[in-house]
Amino acid sequence: MPWVAYIEVKKDYGLLLPTDTCPTCVSVKIIVYPAVFSISNKGKGVQAARYLYPPQYLIDPNAYDIAMVKLKTPLDLRPTIGSTHRQINSICLPHSDVYHVWLEYAIIAGFGMTSDNHLGNRLKFGWTVIQDPTYDANDRNGSYITSTTGSIGCGM
Repeated sequence: MPWVAYIEVKKDYGLLLPTDTCPTCVSVKIIVYPAVFSISNKGKGVQAARYLYPPQYLIDPNAYDIAMVKLKTPLDLRPTIGSTHRQINSICLPHSDVYHVWLEYAIIAGFGMTSDNHLGNRLKFGWTVIQDPTYDANDRNGSYITSTTGSIGCGM
C-alpha cells in the first residue's frame, strides 16, 4: 500500500518565560514515514511543516486520530531507478459528485492498536463494505465506514 504512512509524534515539554503567555507549552515534532510496512524498519522520514487535527482529538485521541499534514519537503513519487512501479504513491480521493453503490467495498489499512496500550508493529489491511452514514453517540471506535461524498476508487 504505497499511500499508507506511519506518523511519529514526539512531544517535548517546556516552560515559557514571558508573563503574558500560558505557563507551560508543548513542542510537537511530527515525522512522516511513507510506504512503511513495519515500524521497526521505517526508512527515511520527512518532517512536518504544519498540521491540522480535529479538536475532539484532545479529548479522545483513539476515536479522532486523523489529521492533515503538510510536509517540509515534497515526497518523490517517481519510480526508483531500474523499476517501473512507484514505492510511494498518492491516495486516490473520490469526486464530490460520485456516490457509492450498494455493497461497494473499500480497503482499510493502518498500524492500529493491538490492545489498549500497544501499537502494532506491522501494517494491517482489509476490506469493508461502505455503509450509509449513521450517527451513534456510543460508537467510540467507528464501527461504520461512512462516505457522504462518493466512492473510494480511482483510475490509474
